Amino acid sequence: MVDPNSLMEPLSGKDVRLPSDQANFTGARKPKPPSEFALKLDARNKQLEAIDIGKLCMQEFHAARLYTGPMFMKYNAVLRGLGEERMPNVTSKVLFENMKKLCGDSRYVTTLHCINSAIVKLSRLAKPQTVYRGLSGRALPSEFWRGQGHGGVEFAFMSTTADREVAMRYAKAENKEAASCVMEVQMDMIDRGADLSWLSQYPDSRDIVFPPYTALEVEGGDSEEGVLVVRLSARVKCARAQPRHPAITRACLSLVPSSPVSLRVAA
Repeated sequence: MVDPNSLMEPLSGKDVRLPSDQANFTGARKPKPPSEFALKLDARNKQLEAIDIGKLCMQEFHAARLYTGPMFMKYNAVLRGLGEERMPNVTSKVLFENMKKLCGDSRYVTTLHCINSAIVKLSRLAKPQTVYRGLSGRALPSEFWRGQGHGGVEFAFMSTTADREVAMRYAKAENKEAASCVMEVQMDMIDRGADLSWLSQYPDSRDIVFPPYTALEVEGGDSEEGVLVVRLSARVKCARAQPRHPAITRACLSLVPSSPVSLRVAA
């Protein structure tokens, strides 16, 4: 719980409530009622309908907006903790223990499904572009650079930004001896994240979010101003947004027995 009035105050220093690549120096959350997003939501739903994708429902809208605030820490902690728990040959369950510490017994199952559904739908509206993710004071694990098809998989939602300067600014750690890295991810026509900036709690951010279990493959890398810039290609592994085909729907419905008696017999 927080004091709503505190959300209107400007922040000093980096905003620790933001994902690492969305941190800024002046932004503050701006509370808004759902009615203020009605026109933007309607515009995107018309775009989705034009490409035969189901509309974004209010549950998906609210869940996606929740993700853009401090709750992202809990949602991603669950996804990473459960992902680590299922990994073979991992004795130190650091992410799993962090999930229990941060979330207790809560797993946010419904909310996570709604966030993912929103991202999958909205990603169909995204255009191919390069996005960035800053890592401050951390280095990519050695396993990331070894094996066939160098890279790794992000268990959680992966937040990136379309603003390269934001990612570079965050990656430059105050301690010059600390490792810093910027992940430069190329989105193509198939594997795309979703632009959540229009519904974000931080309206100045340029959030591009990928669904869980996005695979990242190393394409190359360079050093720039003491920051390791790693070029990556993304492969999204998730359920695709299902197109709405009235003809198929009618065909499926025609297979359903019209009589309740027939349904009971079939069961």
